Amino acid sequence: MSSFAQSQAETEPAQATSNRAEVRKRCFMAATITFNKGLTTWECVVRNISEGGARIDIDRAVTLPTHFELYIPIQQKRLQTELKWRSENEAGIQFRREEEEAEAESTQEESAALRRRIKELEAEVLRLQNRILQLTDGAI
Repeated sequence: MSSFAQSQAETEPAQATSNRAEVRKRCFMAATITFNKGLTTWECVVRNISEGGARIDIDRAVTLPTHFELYIPIQQKRLQTELKWRSENEAGIQFRREEEEAEAESTQEESAALRRRIKELEAEVLRLQNRILQLTDGAI
């Protein structure tokens, strides 16, 4: 095994490399991680990247949330990401597609609308039950 392959095997979980849909390209790009509604930022280095994700180097003291934004200035890209794995000073991330984010947001809005509608209908059923009791003088 080459020293690079051995290094990869030591630093990156085996399942992370075997589960990828795309091949990652080696790189060395400065990037910024942003989360907590933009209040928290950390510098990192993108070590390899593909259309679907990347491996980043980051200070071991940084605790990453499951979802965060990665800004790569040299590419002028802001990417929404999901943390897939973490070791001492590295992390594997998957890029979230805009469609997935829009779909998730849409689903949340639909769920909220459905919850409101259910409450409205429950109130209407109660009102109708009370009206039936009034009209039948409770003789049901």
